[in-house]
Amino acid sequence: MPTSYFRPIAVIDEVGAIGRIGIWHVDVGHTAAVGAPMPRMAGAWGYSLEELDPEKVRSLIAGRFIVLAGDTDLLERLEIPNLGIVDVAGTVDGARAEISKLQDAFDTHAAGSRTKLTAPDWPEVPDPVEVAASVPMYPSSDERTGQAYPLARGFEKLANAWEQVEKQRVQRPFLKPLGGDALRPLPLVTVGTPA
Repeated sequence: MPTSYFRPIAVIDEVGAIGRIGIWHVDVGHTAAVGAPMPRMAGAWGYSLEELDPEKVRSLIAGRFIVLAGDTDLLERLEIPNLGIVDVAGTVDGARAEISKLQDAFDTHAAGSRTKLTAPDWPEVPDPVEVAASVPMYPSSDERTGQAYPLARGFEKLANAWEQVEKQRVQRPFLKPLGGDALRPLPLVTVGTPA
């Protein structure tokens, strides 16, 4: 089971044709995790490969879950330790499966209840890749961060939807055993072994 808070994920892209690396951070926890509402998306860093400061890039990526917005060997090339590469489709499927499990638990509890219960209003779980395809791109953002920005926007929407799920789960005492009393961060699915 994931912890109640972890560092924002890093969405990265390396735009080889123009020689740049783009990095966006997205908080996939819940907005009250650090005591005050924080923006989900933080910072956009664009580095020219010629002027690359490996230590700065490493500090922005190391120790986080990573979402690769494109094909890059940046993690291996700069030997960046991380918590794992996020499987985007697996994460979406996992969130949808968790909602189905919560709905089943609600239905079971409601069937045995003497009073009519208000059903949860689960949000639509967006696919970050589909969201990314609809994000308007401008030449300056495309050149600076590549596909990192649109995919980060997709994860922002996914994290917002997941927070709605969790807020409804913890409001129902009979659903708390399915995840605890605290709001859980987005359940990330990773591929491979963390570096």
